[in-house]
Amino acid sequence: MTEVNVEQIRFFRLRGHHLDRFYGLGNVVDLAGACGLQNSPPGSWETGLFNRISNCSIEDLEDLLYRDRTLLQAWSFRGAPFVFPAVESDVFLSSLLPEEGETWIYTQGIGLALDFLSMSFEELLELLLQVVPGLNDEMIVSKASLDQTLAEWMLPLLPAGKRELWKQPSMYGSPDKQTVGGAVVSFLLRPCSLHGLVVFGERRGISPSFTSYKNWTGHSVQFDGDAVKKLTRKYLHCYGPATLDSFVNWLGCSRKQGKRLWNSVAEEIEPVTVSGKKAFILTADKKQLLNPPPPQRDLLLLGAQAPFSTSATGLSCSRTNPCISKYGNLYQTREPSYTAARSSEYGQAGKRKVAWK
Repeated sequence: MTEVNVEQIRFFRLRGHHLDRFYGLGNVVDLAGACGLQNSPPGSWETGLFNRISNCSIEDLEDLLYRDRTLLQAWSFRGAPFVFPAVESDVFLSSLLPEEGETWIYTQGIGLALDFLSMSFEELLELLLQVVPGLNDEMIVSKASLDQTLAEWMLPLLPAGKRELWKQPSMYGSPDKQTVGGAVVSFLLRPCSLHGLVVFGERRGISPSFTSYKNWTGHSVQFDGDAVKKLTRKYLHCYGPATLDSFVNWLGCSRKQGKRLWNSVAEEIEPVTVSGKKAFILTADKKQLLNPPPPQRDLLLLGAQAPFSTSATGLSCSRTNPCISKYGNLYQTREPSYTAARSSEYGQAGKRKVAWK
């Protein structure tokens, strides 16, 4: 097997994440589509694009998301809100739908409510799927309002003996604001998102708004049948060399589902070794991995939940890792040599003297 070194992997990933240089606003579909931009905490996606685009304003980005709607925000990997190209909705949503015997992403915590109601996950999801198309004619401001509105729409469909239980205070930490029904809906919104039934609309002050995918885009999600492969390729292109376990962690899915997605590109990948450990790359990426052009930027000041700094490879982030050197949210794209003593692994970069090799 081919052995790859730290610098090769670092430069390869920087290029895959479009952090090797600055790009133009016209490249936004490629930038956001590399592996999506997580938007928690709110504003993270704007920071992600500011790190990649040389000249853009918050108004430019809001136009792309709210008016042109080139970009779309919805719950995706790990149950988190992500911003991605609307034309790739099947990749970032539909490809994550579980098949028989696989569990849904970000729904494990619903067990308390299911036990309290003595109802199954499948029963309640089926009822929510019946009412959620009502969002085709609605724009609801705030997540709490969305949860409670959909819970009220579901109420008449519940067995008569479950309706009072449905209206009881939530057991999930906000009993004064949320009912058991609202808590159930909160968990089930992730499956609804993957079905392409609910998306984020325009932010209103401090609160997001929500509507249906169809109401926001004017059409249903278009699924081309190759979305699973495209998603897996995106991961390997951004985070390779990588492993199945790291892929599962990145998606937040069950190992069974992750293995199915991983195997969809089994004929397109090959193993390499990293510090004696086996990991995998796309065969199509091998030439670029072995001979990556050096980045044109030396320092990166990344925001919270930046895709590049997400721990998604199964390879630790230390000074000698195949990823990057990190000090707070300041990243060095090249291995530094120090002319001052290191006080700690994660000290403040501003207090160090660094000379690039």
